[in-house]
Amino acid sequence: MTLLLLDDEVEQLADIGAAISAVEEALRERARGAAASGERVTVAAGGEGVIVSPGAFPGLGSFGLRAYPLRAAGRIDVVLVWATEPPSLEAVLLGSAFGPLRVGAIGGVAMRLLARPDSSVLAVIGAGPQARMQAHAACAVLPIETVRLYRRDTRARAEAAHLWERELGIPVVAAETVDEAVAGADVVVTATISESPVLDAHRLEPHALVSVLGPTGATSSEVGLDLFERAALVVSDFPEHYRHEDFLLHETVHEARILDLARVLVERPELPEGIAVFLSNGLTGTEVPVARELAGRAAARGLGLELGVRAARD
Repeated sequence: MTLLLLDDEVEQLADIGAAISAVEEALRERARGAAASGERVTVAAGGEGVIVSPGAFPGLGSFGLRAYPLRAAGRIDVVLVWATEPPSLEAVLLGSAFGPLRVGAIGGVAMRLLARPDSSVLAVIGAGPQARMQAHAACAVLPIETVRLYRRDTRARAEAAHLWERELGIPVVAAETVDEAVAGADVVVTATISESPVLDAHRLEPHALVSVLGPTGATSSEVGLDLFERAALVVSDFPEHYRHEDFLLHETVHEARILDLARVLVERPELPEGIAVFLSNGLTGTEVPVARELAGRAAARGLGLELGVRAARD
């Protein structure tokens, strides 16, 4: 059976805790060298094209990919999940709701491992779908009591704070400035499209975890080198992706410091005290276990559309 899930079903089924568990399974497979996360492949001509992110998890009995258009306008993602035994196309996900859930789950794993266990104050810079799901992830893994939200648009900031407070069930404060948001924060999430740094690293608490989701290019980055100069620890879910000249840390002393989140999860090394930075890159392939978990619950609840797909004959 091949199950088709659209945004309505994904939003109805979304469970950040279950998604975090699925990502942890994928990271454990990666740590033991039993998974493959392919580099994102871009095929384009004349400014139009497609980006494909593949991944394979033989130990989990599945493999698949995500494909999405190069241009963001009107973007609809396609996620395909195949089972290895018996060979079959298990699930097709179409829409935009799945992406933030998956990236939020990756962030949740990082927060659980890298933030102080007693973290109670979360600051979020940005208020889009990715930022919102990071807040849900933080509340799923840490005893967050207060969220401070900053967005440049005053009205949108207030509306987002009201919505998040209703969803999270804890106070969400619409901060007037970034400095106000990060003051005293245990965890700081930057989830913007800014091409220049949105925070001053010297305003951070000395124990803070900063989770960076936005641009980190050499000429356009939502965080500056001052963050890494203060950081005692730098971790990423996809460190090999940063081996290119357009990376903020390229040819700096910080480039070789990036640890693999999968290794941190499995090996549990003693981590240094001080500011930690998590570079969230959306490890390719993590779509597969998260989508498969969603599809399993959808089938159990009778949600989604069964597709009459026939396997090709040899």
